Amino acid sequence: MTDSLRPGDLSGLAESSLAAAGEFVALAALARSSQNPDPAVAALAAASRDEVAFTWLWALVRQSEQRWRPAKLPGGIAVPDELHQQVTEFICSAPSGLPQRQTTLAEDAAARLLTAIGGTPLGLNIARATLSEPQAPSARVRTAACDLLGASTDPEGRVLVRGLIAKVTEHKRAIELSRLHPPYSEEELTELLSALAHITNRPVEEADFKTVATVAARLPDTALAEFLATDWSLPANKQKIMQFGLVQNLGAARLQAVLAHPVGEATTRLLLSHAQNLPAADLPELGSYTFSAFPSEWSKPIWNNVAQNIHFARQHRAARRGPALEALWTLTLASSDDQTSQWLAELLDSGDLIAEAREHTANAAATARLGAVAAALLQRKPNEAWAEEVAATASELGDDFYAGLGAQLPHDTRLPDVLRPGIMASPVAMAALARNGFATQLVEWADTAAAALTLLDATHSDLTDSEILSLLARTNWATIGTDAYVELCQTLHDRLPILAHELELAVQSLTGPEASAAPPEVLAKLLTLGLHAGLRHDLGDQATTDAVTRLLDLPATQVVDAASAWVRSLDLSPDDHDCDPHRVRTVLEADNQRGGTLPSLSALRTDLAARLSDLAQNTDLETPQRVAHLLLAAEVDPGAARAAALLLGRAINNNLRTAAATVLAETQGHPDDLDHILELLNNETRQDIRQLLEAAKHRIHSGTIGEALTALTDLVNMPKGDARIDPLILIPDASHHQRFIHWVDRARARADNQDDPGEFIAAVINLADQMVDFVLISATDAGANTGLKPEHVQALRDNGSSRLDVGALLIRQQLQQLFSWFPTCLTLRRKRTAHPSPLGTTQPHNLGPNDLITAKSLFRDITEGWIDDMHRYN
Repeated sequence: MTDSLRPGDLSGLAESSLAAAGEFVALAALARSSQNPDPAVAALAAASRDEVAFTWLWALVRQSEQRWRPAKLPGGIAVPDELHQQVTEFICSAPSGLPQRQTTLAEDAAARLLTAIGGTPLGLNIARATLSEPQAPSARVRTAACDLLGASTDPEGRVLVRGLIAKVTEHKRAIELSRLHPPYSEEELTELLSALAHITNRPVEEADFKTVATVAARLPDTALAEFLATDWSLPANKQKIMQFGLVQNLGAARLQAVLAHPVGEATTRLLLSHAQNLPAADLPELGSYTFSAFPSEWSKPIWNNVAQNIHFARQHRAARRGPALEALWTLTLASSDDQTSQWLAELLDSGDLIAEAREHTANAAATARLGAVAAALLQRKPNEAWAEEVAATASELGDDFYAGLGAQLPHDTRLPDVLRPGIMASPVAMAALARNGFATQLVEWADTAAAALTLLDATHSDLTDSEILSLLARTNWATIGTDAYVELCQTLHDRLPILAHELELAVQSLTGPEASAAPPEVLAKLLTLGLHAGLRHDLGDQATTDAVTRLLDLPATQVVDAASAWVRSLDLSPDDHDCDPHRVRTVLEADNQRGGTLPSLSALRTDLAARLSDLAQNTDLETPQRVAHLLLAAEVDPGAARAAALLLGRAINNNLRTAAATVLAETQGHPDDLDHILELLNNETRQDIRQLLEAAKHRIHSGTIGEALTALTDLVNMPKGDARIDPLILIPDASHHQRFIHWVDRARARADNQDDPGEFIAAVINLADQMVDFVLISATDAGANTGLKPEHVQALRDNGSSRLDVGALLIRQQLQQLFSWFPTCLTLRRKRTAHPSPLGTTQPHNLGPNDLITAKSLFRDITEGWIDDMHRYN
């Protein structure tokens, strides 16, 4: 007896105590001599990892196989070397039961003994030997050998197992392959996948699904993902292997690894739906992964399970509430789904939110998620205590928290007043809340100019026009200053209704006290922004015209420039068939008052005249409209109107022709107009219009001395382009230009009046007199003997009252010898109609068409002689 048994301690004589004390001899003696040997045999079997215990057990069962019944062998028993042969022979020779009988006791003992020996060298040898026998002695032993070798890494033994499995029918082969454990060789993996492929399209017995799930879970991650991702002809089988434990066999870590491979939405959601049954401790990490990898809806089974665990823990005040709540916090902060925040809001106690917040002050994403939890709290627990905790948390976390709060809070929730200071101090908070529908309450809170300005800067894109206008009522140029107001308007550049409203207020302010009037910078900015946004008649027709009138009257150039651009958009649009006459006259008056010095205004005036002229020629318009446009164009720019009138003079409508002739008669023309006017006269039959066209001839004006000389050559039918027509030679003194131009224009205007040629004759006589003056001045200056004293020449140059009479000069013999055309001048002068009757007769002198022809011929000769002599003396 060993020292471990104290003498006299009867309790130490129990079989379990003897085994613990190593008293295997005593146990063997009890088993052999006792009427109930089972406890002693069982104790020896339980201790058979000890070689001595197994030796005694082996001796007892060899003596009587009935002693195998109570022998529950542990794994990893120790068989002494000297018993290897006996044990091998016993297992390999174990008899099989008859077909109609159950397994024999010896067969069962042999199979259990082989399993207990396990993957030791002895066990592997016995298993190989068993399977190598052509006539295996026992199906139970063969099964145990397959299991042993399949779980080992022994290559030879695994080949034997695969050989036996290959003999099984295909639809059952996957079940038998459960005996083969990983790691798999390449050939083994191919056989496994081939066998598993049969269950994707064939019915499987209900009892086999659990084994199939076990086999599938042993596949490597990539192989399993490919297997699950294939098209299954029987999708119900995939459901079944999930139900029978595939996900549970994988565990959370391996499931995550498999999900990292593409398996398809349906399979992914199927796997996640069964993941809720994994151990609660594994779900937070898995949930964090799935929230980030897949749509949050797919992960709901996982966080539902976590939340239910927390519910249970809270209801029972269990010690695991803390870890479970921490798991839900983990899921909530890792996800973007608001359902977890709703769960948390239901479960949190006072102080939990701010306590968690203090651990995440540096994490923007977590801070925003905490805001979502706070939003859920305000919905589920709308009381003052929680509102104060949310406000305290916001002061700890700042903008990102408010962003999360605004993103998740339903817009029909009333924000607690305790949050007002923090929100109104945070543009980010304002923007987030405005985006989520809280603009009305924010506008209500922004009751000062500074608060309103901050809110507008932060949220204007999320505010309605009416909300912005409400804020602008507190933030005009007078309350926040011109620069700040202009900058604010810039942010509203695409809100035309707002810009139009502000512009109208600014224009109206011009009629009030100067102190409250909008500065030029404000007016110009509002106009410019409004025009970019499409401003036209947005103030209403009359208000728009009134505004233009006031703005064009202001001294600030920048405002007038902007107002001019507004008129352009109103009255120069290609789509419009009208120009507002009041606005046009306002532009005309403004340009006149500035003397045409403002480029934008002058250019607008020119363009308006062109537009009016185009409209006057637009045959799609009614005649009264066209007439009004033409007459208005003449007020704005006579030159543009005159060009249109020359075309409209051919119109069929009498009113249009009358309006055109009126414009031509009342505006100054260019020498090039004469041919057009004469053509119109020639085609016109109405006397009232002809009278206007006759008057138009008198409106032709040579703008320069060069044009006048050209008109002169046309008048006397001289060749065009005559090189002798040089103003510097013919009329070198610029002081004589205007008088000469005037009489050339008068002569030209009357050149075709055959009924009364007197005015033409008077005009050419005046021109001939000027030619006499010019040639006498040039000849005397050149040293010719004209007989004129210097004071006489100066009087001619000045055309003064003391000058010599032209008629007296023309009859001087000396001058007629110098200037051969002087007698012709005398002849022309006799055609004048200053007296009722020519000298020497009492008959009236009535000029007719022949006199006109004669006068033109005489004047041509005079002109030719004058030109020649001017070139001779200059």
